[in-house]
Amino acid sequence: MVGLALAAVALFGCHSASAGRSHTAANDGTTVTNTVGSTTVMRVSGADDFATADELAKHWPSASDAVIARADDPADALAGSYIAGSHITPILLAQQHDVPQATLDALKRLGVYHVRVLGGERALGSEVVDQLRSAGMKQVDRIGGSDRYETAKLVAENSGVANVGSRAGFGPTVILANGLQPADALAAGPVAYGQQWPIVLTASDVLPAATKQALDDLHVAHVIVVGGTAAVGDGVVQVLQASGRSVERIAGVNRMATATALAELMISIGEQVSRVEVVSTSSTAIALALGPHAAPDAPVLLCASKDDCGGETIGWITQHAAAVSTVVIGGGTDLVSATAESQLAAAAG
Repeated sequence: MVGLALAAVALFGCHSASAGRSHTAANDGTTVTNTVGSTTVMRVSGADDFATADELAKHWPSASDAVIARADDPADALAGSYIAGSHITPILLAQQHDVPQATLDALKRLGVYHVRVLGGERALGSEVVDQLRSAGMKQVDRIGGSDRYETAKLVAENSGVANVGSRAGFGPTVILANGLQPADALAAGPVAYGQQWPIVLTASDVLPAATKQALDDLHVAHVIVVGGTAAVGDGVVQVLQASGRSVERIAGVNRMATATALAELMISIGEQVSRVEVVSTSSTAIALALGPHAAPDAPVLLCASKDDCGGETIGWITQHAAAVSTVVIGGGTDLVSATAESQLAAAAG
């Protein structure tokens, strides 16, 4: 499916200054907020997280499939970018017991008939499945385990062994991230989507049995550990190496720096990065939806706070300003303020 995922990049052109809804602007619309030299800074937002995911889904002119995740607790969806990439689909959002109108509108507009709901009934209740069926979805599949680790295993295995992508020279590859600290897994979303490297989860000091089983079931030869030793300890790496697998760690001094390290990984595997997408560290739901939107060739970088994207993010954009022609901000000014937007514009320009 990797080759199919590459086709998604062409869809970025479907955004325009007049399409969609803005989170804060008086007019409806995804708005071109600033142009600095040859660089365009855009903001994609809606009235809430559900509407923002709807706006991001306009990246796809149509889709037969969609992935549904819980917005306020995306623990069971941290691996979702991989399965979304398997089917060239967006990730849309729901409440625990309700599918908001913005999500139903997106499903109808895209022509979706097959939905994969991520997580068990404690994550997304049976009401969500019933509502999706009532909305005309011909097939609604639930992918959920007893916890986030087993759910990630089931998501990784859903597309089959043959679908798993390979890091060149290393064999079948997965991404391993901390299941309790979502930033690293979410920043890995575009790479998981585009390269078809499943995301599996771990505790910081113990590799869960479900994850070990997934590595065996998928015949994994290489593991990309995302995050520093506080997120994924050296003991976990030693267990992976003892199983005969090669391991590389992609990490920075904090989650913003880890996201930029993932951007460097993207460049190292041959992606021509001319666009970056930016989201607040406080907005896991929008970060989840942004992964497929950015894939396969734009990294998701993180703003440290509402008003300050942080030295790591700003420094990376400044370093790559000659190549970066577009910066996309996910969410409204309540998440990434006009002050932070000016930082991004200055760095890219």
